[in-house]
Amino acid sequence: MAAVQNDVDLLISSQNIAENLDSNLLKEIGRRVVDDFDIDKDSRSDWEERYEGALKLAAQVLEERTFPWKGAANVKYPLLTTSCIQFSARAYPALVPPINAVKCKTVGRDIDGTKDRRADRISKHMSYQILEEMEDWEEGMDRLLTILPLTGTEFKKTYFDQQLGVNVSEHVLAKDLVVNYYAKSLESAPRITHTLYMYPNEVRERILSGIYLDEDLGEPTPQKDRLKETSDEIQGKVEPDHDEDAPYEILEQHRYLDLDEDGYKEPYIVVVERESQKVLRIVARFDQADVVANKKGQILKINPVHYFTKFSFSPSMDGGFYDFGYGLLLGPINEASNTLINQLLDAGTLSNLQSGFLSKGIRMKGGNHRFTPGEWKPVDSFGDDLRKGIFALPVREPSQTLFQLLGMLVSAGEKLGSSVDLLSGESPGQNQPATTTVSLIEQGLKVFGAIYKRLHRSLKKEYQKLYRLNRIYLPDQVYFTIIDPGEEEAAEIARGDYDGDKTDVYPASDPTIASESQKLARVEGLVQAMSAGAPYNPQVVWRQYAEALNTPAIESLMTLPEQGPDPQLLIEQAKLEVDNAKVQIDQAKLELEAKKMQSVQQIKQYEVDTKAQIEREKMALDQGKLELEANRDQLEREIEEGKQQLERERQEMEERNNQAMQIIELEKIKADVEKAEKAVEASRSV
Repeated sequence: MAAVQNDVDLLISSQNIAENLDSNLLKEIGRRVVDDFDIDKDSRSDWEERYEGALKLAAQVLEERTFPWKGAANVKYPLLTTSCIQFSARAYPALVPPINAVKCKTVGRDIDGTKDRRADRISKHMSYQILEEMEDWEEGMDRLLTILPLTGTEFKKTYFDQQLGVNVSEHVLAKDLVVNYYAKSLESAPRITHTLYMYPNEVRERILSGIYLDEDLGEPTPQKDRLKETSDEIQGKVEPDHDEDAPYEILEQHRYLDLDEDGYKEPYIVVVERESQKVLRIVARFDQADVVANKKGQILKINPVHYFTKFSFSPSMDGGFYDFGYGLLLGPINEASNTLINQLLDAGTLSNLQSGFLSKGIRMKGGNHRFTPGEWKPVDSFGDDLRKGIFALPVREPSQTLFQLLGMLVSAGEKLGSSVDLLSGESPGQNQPATTTVSLIEQGLKVFGAIYKRLHRSLKKEYQKLYRLNRIYLPDQVYFTIIDPGEEEAAEIARGDYDGDKTDVYPASDPTIASESQKLARVEGLVQAMSAGAPYNPQVVWRQYAEALNTPAIESLMTLPEQGPDPQLLIEQAKLEVDNAKVQIDQAKLELEAKKMQSVQQIKQYEVDTKAQIEREKMALDQGKLELEANRDQLEREIEEGKQQLERERQEMEERNNQAMQIIELEKIKADVEKAEKAVEASRSV
């Protein structure tokens, strides 16, 4: 069992396990990683098709139509785009506060305030990390909240960057993270593959740092991918035929392998270049604390370290892994709206630009028969002949029914996307009561409140991953600056602060509040209740009110300004202090006399008590001597009696020995007599 434990320790401590593996085994692992990735990617081909369609709808990609004629109208109504942008605009400021974005709660009794102080240090430090130290974190959250309502599922990857020496928590597009078909969650997935695109120079840096194996990968060969082509179409880019700086497609697969050949697969991260199928790195995806063993040292289970966090917009109604977004929920309505708009535009085009048939009997010059405004064309036919020889196609005006149907679909889509006028910041009208407006806003934001709670769960998981990284990689002591509008304060935190339970970390925002107006209204209710006599702490209430108003430099507002002292008041105060000092001196003298008398009495009483104690101890000593003498006499008598008893027993023993000897002699004599008798009998018979 010790050998098994040593193998596990070696796997955990190795920076690249692939350095110690056989080349044939590495080839087999590389082939397996690429094949498994292709299997998982093919299993979600229908999802990628829906993803592509939703992305084109939201980006309003311009595509030429050939039906009902070439160049027909192809307008895309921005229903999906508006819903995604408005969700992002509400969610971003609500979920990412400008200061103290991370909170840490305490559990259990905290009599001396130690837990609260530690929680405050962690809150400020982690807020500083994500808002200041991790430069791409806030930008990644912005992108995630913009695309999440479209796709329904997005991811964050949290890890420690060994090259930069900082924590990283980056946004990973759903199209770049391929999960096994049977996965129900990220935590239970047997395989998770993150597709990375690295320039040759980036790969070389990792080789020189000892992170990757030094393998000849050849020239980068970009793989054809439908989603990548869609992205290029949206961006207006065309992939070049040849570029020596083109990136490699790197597969970082989080999977299970049995490298120590003990019959149990351990969690690893395997990095493979897709085209060449060459393994660049293998590293353990577990720590020593994640290994569960029995009393004999046998490994029962290994809990993997999870790097990815799933952000969900609306849970899938069929319980599948990929959740629902506006791309799936609003996509059909948006497509139908686009169709109706284009039909109305095409009908208007036909109505404005009439067409029909010309009789051969009409004598007209050849060329263009279309008219420009103010133009007259000469003909060789009479008016009656023109009326008889020209037949216009019967074209109807754009259908009013289609227009009403379009309005109904747009209204349904806006209701589903919570993009109604009130939530867009537009005025509801002058005759609507304020209470009705507030109620409508509250009702409209119910959907956002539910989505925010899901995002809060995901943010909490992400913060817990950062908490673990701080416990492992944070230096013993770190100094950082708390950046607050109008304030700068130096702070200090130690790695030992992160030894507590990581579940105590959670986002700072309130998931039940989906707008600034809600937050302000709630705090105003606290202010009114406090004014009415509620036993609230004014400092806490006014601080929350200032935070709801996004007021900078709150600490300076909460601290009362210092005022210059009144000289006359100082004189009176000095006189009062002198009088108080005299009184205190007199009182001290009285207390000193009382203590002196008390000390004399205590000394006398101590002398009396000491003498009595000495007498008692002397009597006890004499009594002990008498008892000791009596015990000694008794012991001597018992010893003498024991000697006499031993002498008697010795004499008895000697008597028994003599008797035994006599018995033995008698037996010998008896035997000799019997022998003689037998001899006599023998002689007689002869």
